[in-house]
Amino acid sequence: MKTGKNIFKFTVIFVILSICFNYLRTSLIEAELYTPLMITGFIFMLLFYLCGLYFGYKEESPTKMNIWLKYNIAAFISFIGVSLLWNISGLSYENDNLLSIAVAAIIWIMISTMRIPFYLKYRKKCINGIDREEIFD
Repeated sequence: MKTGKNIFKFTVIFVILSICFNYLRTSLIEAELYTPLMITGFIFMLLFYLCGLYFGYKEESPTKMNIWLKYNIAAFISFIGVSLLWNISGLSYENDNLLSIAVAAIIWIMISTMRIPFYLKYRKKCINGIDREEIFD
């Protein structure tokens, strides 16, 4: 499969999971059920990770290092986009505001930014995604 098809499928599933997560999060917060909220958050985190892992392994690439950035950007835009639309449309819980979404976006960007130097360092060691040592040994 080509990268475009995989990222598109990943994004569609990620958007569906994000909508489900926001719905359950809102329902559980309004019902003041905080323990199930934490469990649900963990389950969705695991589902998001497994979704990325599944489609990442379907990629036709000699290395997976250059794929994570594409999937991370797609996941970021999908999740933050759904959260913003959820909040703006009035479906969110009473005390939810755009500041919480902004904080989540900033944390996501900071974590992703910390990984970029490792990606750039690895990319310098590669030729067309294959480690130079593997080519010249």
